[in-house]
Amino acid sequence: MSKKGLMILVVCFVIIALAVGAAFYVLWGKVSGIAPETLEGIEEVAGKKEAKVKVKSILSMETFVVNLADPGGKRYLRVTMALEIDDKDFVEEAKKSVPQMRDKVLLILPAKMFKDIRTSSGKDALRKELIAQLNPLLKKCKVTNLFFQEFVIQ
Repeated sequence: MSKKGLMILVVCFVIIALAVGAAFYVLWGKVSGIAPETLEGIEEVAGKKEAKVKVKSILSMETFVVNLADPGGKRYLRVTMALEIDDKDFVEEAKKSVPQMRDKVLLILPAKMFKDIRTSSGKDALRKELIAQLNPLLKKCKVTNLFFQEFVIQ
């Protein structure tokens, strides 16, 4: 093989290698969804967000046992729940408000009927109502979620 033929073969190999590399780079960017040049910007934004994130805390409440508002008064509800507080620093403030929160819950639960809370959508509506009613009782923090740990209707 002559030097000219060898040079053409090397140039073709380099062009093919560059084309394969470019195609791999483009496909990798589409598959991962992140271009390498934007990765540094995302890490900076994530670092800033982590600095602002409040640590949440869980406040467990004692069990509630109430009669439901069904005709005849034969059904009762036993429910245990935990409240997710948005800032761990204010859990003590939330603990001081537990008697007021229990009072509010004890006004809401007995007004419910079995047909209103037997489905998962009914339980979810109850959860949202309880959160909306409990948040005004807390001054420096708020309830971000409510977890039912026990939910028995008999």
